[in-house]
Amino acid sequence: MQRGKRFLKVDQPRIDLISMLSAIVAAAAWTAVAPAQTFVGFVISPLPNRSHDQSYVSGIDDLGRVVGGSFSSTNTTVAIGIGATIPTGVPTSAGTLADCFPYGGSGLYAMSPSGIAAGATSSVCNGFAKATTAQFSSLTSRTVYNPLPGGGDCQALDVNNAAVAVGWSNTTTGCNGALCVQTTARPMRFSPSGMVQLSMGAFPVALANGINAAGVICGQGFVSGALSFDRVSPLLWTTPQSAPTVLPTLGGAFGVASKITDGERIVGWSQTASGDRHATQWVARLPIDLGTLPGHAWSIATDADDAQGAVGSSALNSTAVTTGVLFSGGQVLQLSPRVVNGAGWDVRSASAINRRGWIAANGLVNGQSRGMVLVPCRETLTASSPDSSPCVGGSFQSQVSSLVAATAYHWRRNGQWLTDDGRITGAATATLTITGVTRDDTGMYECVVSTICGDVPSPAISMRPCACLVCPADFNEDGGIDGADASDFFAAWGSGNCDADVNADGGVDGQDVTVFFHAWEAGGC
Repeated sequence: MQRGKRFLKVDQPRIDLISMLSAIVAAAAWTAVAPAQTFVGFVISPLPNRSHDQSYVSGIDDLGRVVGGSFSSTNTTVAIGIGATIPTGVPTSAGTLADCFPYGGSGLYAMSPSGIAAGATSSVCNGFAKATTAQFSSLTSRTVYNPLPGGGDCQALDVNNAAVAVGWSNTTTGCNGALCVQTTARPMRFSPSGMVQLSMGAFPVALANGINAAGVICGQGFVSGALSFDRVSPLLWTTPQSAPTVLPTLGGAFGVASKITDGERIVGWSQTASGDRHATQWVARLPIDLGTLPGHAWSIATDADDAQGAVGSSALNSTAVTTGVLFSGGQVLQLSPRVVNGAGWDVRSASAINRRGWIAANGLVNGQSRGMVLVPCRETLTASSPDSSPCVGGSFQSQVSSLVAATAYHWRRNGQWLTDDGRITGAATATLTITGVTRDDTGMYECVVSTICGDVPSPAISMRPCACLVCPADFNEDGGIDGADASDFFAAWGSGNCDADVNADGGVDGQDVTVFFHAWEAGGC
């Protein structure tokens, strides 16, 4: 058979100038919000195992909670969910403990931003899997979907916050695992209202890999006559009933669309004209080469966030050992050297990234496979204040906390370093206090904390003192009650200025207008 006859002939989308410019602008925006030059590194949080010596992670939500699996040399495997605490979380069973690795038992493959997990469950070793969704807070209380009539397996591979999941189901009883996926898989949409098979167009076999908040789905179709995981086309479904759109590649014949963001950025991999496999993002349905590490010819992108970039793996070639990477700012960043506390850890792959830039990754430590969460150094600090709008003459306090050990603190206001004096205390500690607050203290407060990450600035806290008037009718405090007070009050009220909070309830609203006018019309306080 001639090589050309093995491929499913599809029409490539027409690329017009407007679409091309849209893609270029969108790609530039991603670069702008995730600039590589400001990258400061990650703190590694190794995940505990459920009485096993090895683990993996596959999904992460916006709180930093992850799902994955745990296993050991005794070949037991169990799906796990792990909390967001640092440096370790507490694993909880999310499936049946079975003496079967790698296919039996349970698996959790993805997490929505709000913490809905998607995966599969089976009751016996090498038993047929059923697609599963569950809230992270109650992973053992699952919604289970059966395979299509006549099928033996189905799995959910991604899920959104509406608990709508996507994946696949086979149509042949008596087989499971990779062979059945390649020969009989059908793309599926699972939701609380039921399960629906997606249109397959002209493809004999297809999978649905990712879904965004709007319900747009991406995946892959297996090329007719060449049912191999390497011989696939990247697909996009705008509705379950619509025929899939075949996304263009980087010049080669094949590709996979793995995940889709709420901003409809699609990531996966595509074959280049030279036959290499490169991580790819599709913006406005146009492919953009995300590249590889220097000297490498193979890379994939497994997940992405509209603001944080994409994650995946890079390797010398298709059979070489992979290394985990972050695609950010137009660069491919190897993760292992950027882990500031990860001596002995080798990050082999990155499976997911959340909206805060936390990465669920997998690798080796002491020869054992372990899942891990990589927390950006900028995310290791939190700042808080009990009252960021103190009364003039009152007190202001701000605190910073660090997920990792701190060796020094230094507070600054509007970029200017603070020192202790008669009013300011704690300028070199985790808690800053200012007494006798004046209008001159207005500004943005942040603490630069020295840790293993280096000198990291905390999130800034905006402080603006409020008048806290004793006599709200004399709003401008000139000793008289007249039209100027009403004019100044409404100017402050209209802008949301806390000086207009004359009833001192913490908000600026219609109740303040009532209180002010009662006092103003009475001619006193």
